[in-house]
Amino acid sequence: TFIGGADKRVKEDFLRIVRYFRFATKFCNFDIDNDIILIFKNNADGLKDISRERFRSEIWKLLNDEKWQNGLEIIQKSGLLCPIFCLKTEPKTCNNAIKIYDKNFEQIVKLFHFFCGDKTVMNQLIESFKLTRKEQNFLIFLQNFYTICNKTNLSLDAKIFIFKADKTNLKTAMQICNDGIKKEINDFLDRLRPLPITTTDLLNTG
Repeated sequence: TFIGGADKRVKEDFLRIVRYFRFATKFCNFDIDNDIILIFKNNADGLKDISRERFRSEIWKLLNDEKWQNGLEIIQKSGLLCPIFCLKTEPKTCNNAIKIYDKNFEQIVKLFHFFCGDKTVMNQLIESFKLTRKEQNFLIFLQNFYTICNKTNLSLDAKIFIFKADKTNLKTAMQICNDGIKKEINDFLDRLRPLPITTTDLLNTG
């Protein structure tokens, strides 16, 4: 509910559109008002005028909520996913909830999972959120990891990638894998524990 009229209040600060969905995420008994959604859609162009720092802060707060995936799905069902995230076309999304235990790059992992790792979407989000160089490098790592390792079994290329990977980033990226792949990666890493190991040794591990 907006005090003083939704249209007026939204025009005063377009970030209130995003904040509305953050509260809808936080309070599970929050009723979505279709009239207000229509007002949001009519004012969606104003979202482009929000500073990226304020926008990022509000979305990051939504993503920090334990019901973050429900929040993104509410935005999607409201028809505001593209204008809020500055996307050019409606993206494919994933409704398979995951739990994030490692807080390293937490929000980026969640967005990557929700948008199914779509490279075009990720490139647009880099601009939307003004990701730092460190965050961009992790996102590139995550994309490579997802492409190479998120299969039914680990290929030789995947094992070489895992061997060379930063182990902190690897631990974070593994949260988007199914349990079978996680076990394969952990089993492979366990076989690499006795160091030093040469490239020949790596190839011989199969």
